[in-house]
Amino acid sequence: MKRSFFIYTLLVLIIGLGFTSCEKNNDYWASSTFDYELPAITRNGNFTTSGTIRIGDIRNINQSQSSIIDIETKNAWLLLDGDITRNDDFIIYDITVNGITLILTNYRYNATATGQSITFQNDPAYIDFMYRAMKLLNERGQINVSVSGWSRMSQGSLYITLCHNLDVLVRE
Repeated sequence: MKRSFFIYTLLVLIIGLGFTSCEKNNDYWASSTFDYELPAITRNGNFTTSGTIRIGDIRNINQSQSSIIDIETKNAWLLLDGDITRNDDFIIYDITVNGITLILTNYRYNATATGQSITFQNDPAYIDFMYRAMKLLNERGQINVSVSGWSRMSQGSLYITLCHNLDVLVRE
């Protein structure tokens, strides 16, 4: 009797462990692009433009059916666009996320043509800073971002866009 009870218990444990190891894993990585345009700059001289990025602003992720577990930044760059004409000047001093500031060096540009966009990319310090910002976004659900700089434009508005290529780990 004791032997059959032992065999029965052993079989129940083996079957139970076998079924728990067959649990379906619904976690997967999804590629996404994330571009956040800050409010327009409409006057020359020193400026600060700021906004709040929310986790729901990330596209290509159906957040009503899944939850974001992690965010990995593959690449990040800064895009200046708007009514840019030849000989307009721009300097971006820094970017601040939730009170932490990254001083941006060599983010100066003099437009050589009318209608062009200006991209500041391949800056490891900026990419690393935005990597940490995206981790903070995932932790808190939102982050406050501001960009400070100086512009001399002959007309119109300047738009600054924070651009990202992301891998997002989601669970359905």
